[in-house]
Amino acid sequence: MAADFDIVAEDESFPLSIYFPEYFPQTPPIVRPREKIRLSEHQYGSGGELCLEWRADNWHQDVTGAMMIESAYRLLSGERETDTEQVPSAHRETMGQKLRSSHLRVLLSPSAKEAFLAVEEGKPLSAAVSEHNYGSAWIVYPIRIGVKDAPDWAEQPLLTKGMREQEAHVLRLPRGTTLPRKLTMESILSLCSELGVEEWFEEAAEEFWPFVFLIDDSEILLITILGDERNVYKYATLEISDEGGRLPAEYDALADKRVAIVGCGSVGSKVAVSLARSGVRSFLLVDPDVVLPGNMVRNELDLRAVGTHKSNALEHKLLEISANCEVMVKPLLLGGQESSGYTTSVLNEMSECSLLIDATANPNVFNLCAAVGCSHRTPLIWGLVRISELPDSDSAKSRTAVSVIPGQSGHG
Repeated sequence: MAADFDIVAEDESFPLSIYFPEYFPQTPPIVRPREKIRLSEHQYGSGGELCLEWRADNWHQDVTGAMMIESAYRLLSGERETDTEQVPSAHRETMGQKLRSSHLRVLLSPSAKEAFLAVEEGKPLSAAVSEHNYGSAWIVYPIRIGVKDAPDWAEQPLLTKGMREQEAHVLRLPRGTTLPRKLTMESILSLCSELGVEEWFEEAAEEFWPFVFLIDDSEILLITILGDERNVYKYATLEISDEGGRLPAEYDALADKRVAIVGCGSVGSKVAVSLARSGVRSFLLVDPDVVLPGNMVRNELDLRAVGTHKSNALEHKLLEISANCEVMVKPLLLGGQESSGYTTSVLNEMSECSLLIDATANPNVFNLCAAVGCSHRTPLIWGLVRISELPDSDSAKSRTAVSVIPGQSGHG
């Protein structure tokens, strides 16, 4: 249901409509202009609905359509009263809401923020960033300020695999100088001309997909200039921090442990990823198999891994979770037709681990892992996936059930 109405405020008439959506009264009515125009600072775009006193976040069913219209009147009349302050906003956006409209994003750590704010005013500097495309967004991570051989500041990016390192530029504006409200080539060149660095910015803008950090008293802004028309694009800044980790403090001890995982299939891949998320930073992966499309049913890997060795692909996955992981890959068929020397060298590597995990469901492999565990008093955990057919109570058909059977051997 919908109704048209007019609001007259300060001798100005506003044609509006109120719409009662499908899930009313669980959701609030929508009030918006009948034409595609912008009437208010509290509006979702041109022609969009007005953000009123009752919204989805504070809606209750005692609010009537008439009360929504009264709220629209207070908003429009309040914004047009010249002797009053701006109508206060109760709108609070989450980080995700703010970033929805931006596919260009720069991650700013506390260390990077401090380094950018410490840059000398008015003096352009070189820098570097790591960049990758993922989940429909271009993500940039500052990794250096200053020349490569003697940087003023440097930091390892969160991700190392799949990222591309690019040169960048930095300019810290003098105190009291602010960035133009509307960023264009002309407005930035005008500002740089006043600061005597116009030639520097022109050269930076001529690069392919340039990265330029502009810093004033209130903002660290990353821009790029693209296209024949040299349009300026802003990156949304996302401040990140390691504070407030979700793992208990006792998990810190896992960082010093080395885990050997024999078998990187449906069980081993999931165990490895879970351990990496829990704080383990050193792995030995043993598996000679290659990832095939059929493995996508249960393996932690995805279609990017098809055609690669499971152990190498799992290494890539672990480094995507934690860039400071140390992973040794051994594509050995343990207990298979391999040289005795190669087998022995891998068993020796396993003996230096804090924990052995056999995820092969192969008794020969289990015996070799148990031999290492017994000789060096290293804990061994094993698990397998068992496929069974269970009767379907609703039909004569049967369904496949997958169960994981864990086990553990002691110290012999």
